[in-house]
Amino acid sequence: MIYREILDHRGEAVSYVHLDTADPDRIHHVITEDVAPLISHARFLSEHLENGSEWKPVAHLPAAVVNQMMVEGSWEDEGRMKKWLNDHANQCFRIWPGRV
Repeated sequence: MIYREILDHRGEAVSYVHLDTADPDRIHHVITEDVAPLISHARFLSEHLENGSEWKPVAHLPAAVVNQMMVEGSWEDEGRMKKWLNDHANQCFRIWPGRV
């Protein structure tokens, strides 16, 4: 039997605990998110936001990505953060098109 308990639900992101009684020694923390609205908003901002300031929004990161970065320790690592932001595969989350 599978048990799920929702821990948090904000907008498109849902965080829950998953337990399968077939393997009771393992509990999984799962974060799911519909990123389509996030990508649409990032695209809208990239097309309409004035980027003249030195301080500008760079990207919208999905909650699951932020959580994984915090677990791995890359959230506080400027080099790893830049690498993620500059990766072409993550371009859909970018607001500012320049290189970080």
